[in-house]
Parts: sequence; C-alpha cells; structure tokens
Amino acid sequence: MTDTSCKKTTMPGAERTVRVMFVCEGCMAIYEASQVSRTATKYFRCEQCDGIVYRWSGNYDYVQWKRYPKEQAISADPTPQRGRSSTRAR
Repeated sequence: MTDTSCKKTTMPGAERTVRVMFVCEGCMAIYEASQVSRTATKYFRCEQCDGIVYRWSGNYDYVQWKRYPKEQAISADPTPQRGRSSTRAR
C-alpha cells in the first residue's frame, strides 16, 4: 500500500476536497479516494486481488474509492519499453 499522491481541489461554495492515490502492492492496481476529516478505523481491499490496499486509524477517513482502468496501471516491470535496441551489431 503506497500513498503516491495527494491533490486538493476546491469548488466554489464547497469545502476543500483532498484526493489521495494508492497502489496495491499485490497486483499494482491504482486507486483514488477522498480524504475526509472524521475519526475512523478501517481498511480497503483491492477489487482485483483482495489484498489490503490501505489500513487507517485516526482523524481521517477515506471514502469514494475509485479504481483506475488497467491501461493506466503501473507496470510491474520498471524497464522502459522503447523501440529497437541500439546495442545490436551493425
């Protein structure tokens, strides 16, 4: 479970909303949730592998969980995919 990002958005006439990004360490699925100010002790499970994405306890709760499409997921292989290799003999 990795908290990878946090962005704050403010709509006219609304309270500030904090959106937080999480990555499931089991299958690399990406999730986003809204952080709200209220005491909570909970956890969120991955829709894909059923692993625990994030467990929290304290002054904040996380609601409105949204999974990003697989096309936007992080690759488990950190090697960049590029065109042909330039190390071939010519």
